[in-house]
Amino acid sequence: MFAESLDYLQDFWNVPVYNELLAAAVRHLGAALDGTSASADALDALAAEHEMILMEAGLLEME
Repeated sequence: MFAESLDYLQDFWNVPVYNELLAAAVRHLGAALDGTSASADALDALAAEHEMILMEAGLLEME
């Protein structure tokens, strides 16, 4: 089963903007954990920032 799954494996460290995505996650999730932002608001902001980062890098296209 593991060997079969290797065809679907993606190396997320290989995404050039991985560091930016990680920094955004730390910032927004940290705000939620600190109580300075509601959890839903933090996740919405994180999703929006991730989308922007990926679009600017040409890794995500919106229809």
